[in-house]
Amino acid sequence: MSYDYEEITIPNGRVDRIDFWISPPVLYSVIRTVDKLSQVLSTKSTKVLTAVGKVKDRVEIKEIRTNIGTDLVTVAIDSTYTIPYLELIGGNLAIVAAGFVRYPALKKGINSYATATIVLDDEVQNFENYVSKIAQYMERKVLYRLLKKLERGYRFDLVAIDGSILPAPLPFALPSGIKGRSESKVGKVLSKSFLLMKEIIKLARKHNVAIVGIIKRVRTKYFSIILGEKAPVNDKVIASLLLKPSTYLVLGKLGSIVREYVKYVRGLSLKEVDEVRDALPEVDDIDVVFYRSPMSLYMQSTKVEILNFSNVDLHDIISYLCIHTTHTGVPHFMDMVDAYIRCESKVLPHIQQILESKVIEKGGLPILTGFTNPQKMHLYRDQFHSR
Repeated sequence: MSYDYEEITIPNGRVDRIDFWISPPVLYSVIRTVDKLSQVLSTKSTKVLTAVGKVKDRVEIKEIRTNIGTDLVTVAIDSTYTIPYLELIGGNLAIVAAGFVRYPALKKGINSYATATIVLDDEVQNFENYVSKIAQYMERKVLYRLLKKLERGYRFDLVAIDGSILPAPLPFALPSGIKGRSESKVGKVLSKSFLLMKEIIKLARKHNVAIVGIIKRVRTKYFSIILGEKAPVNDKVIASLLLKPSTYLVLGKLGSIVREYVKYVRGLSLKEVDEVRDALPEVDDIDVVFYRSPMSLYMQSTKVEILNFSNVDLHDIISYLCIHTTHTGVPHFMDMVDAYIRCESKVLPHIQQILESKVIEKGGLPILTGFTNPQKMHLYRDQFHSR
């Protein structure tokens, strides 16, 4: 049985109508758990404020420059994939898309580009992880092709990508295939991304292009190297409390940071970190930066990585990013490319229907395109009413 809504008394005594599908017993348990979690977070807050106080005395916080004296041409690159994916009897299926948007736009010329592929696999255990690595690789293919276009007269000064500059597992370890070990499907994608990244760096250096990684989901605790102990929360929390609007701090070079960071994280190896530095020395040229835009709606800082081969001063690049950051916490050109390549899971049932008809047309078994778990069809219920 499903419920359109359930009336429930929440902890402060107010009664609200909650409009979503959830069974009353589950909702009641969730509300009780929220109360417990709020106590955990309140207790942690004291540790966080203590950590922020220690860090504040050991970092240099600077004001952004409101006039950087140059107009930068930026290319924003992003990728996306459909989550939830389709679980078919013949394998899991997802769409992966990647593309770029140029800012400011040319009056004549190429201002945007998008490409997509369908991933179907029945072997990989963690399918979402596999798809995410394919998305990272596709981003870098787009970036590589853009850098090659510079040789034919196309122009830009800065490339902004969604996420870290270096694809996983960098900067903490090399892909197993690069070290001559056997590789899984995921490992092969990681190795391809690494090799492509080396070529990208060569081209960026040759053409004086800065590469910026805009990191939305921050899990690292790099401020541990300043505290001398593992930080109680991730870097974004600490930086958000440290910085005032229109200020920033440069934490240091990624290679040096990571060498110190391994002391505070179980499972990381200094030997593996140094293998990365030997294979990709440019890891020591990447600046790790936090800034806070005056436009940020939730008073959050933004974490970026900057590999600056351009003729523009690092501080001007940081100021440029901060000035162009909107209430979403990222530069608006990242919002533009995110909207441009959007691909929602709602399209998947239609792809499944097309695939099913094509398989039948070619004399294949339609059962391969059937749903493994019909109970999950409600995830796409808006699309199934016509089936």
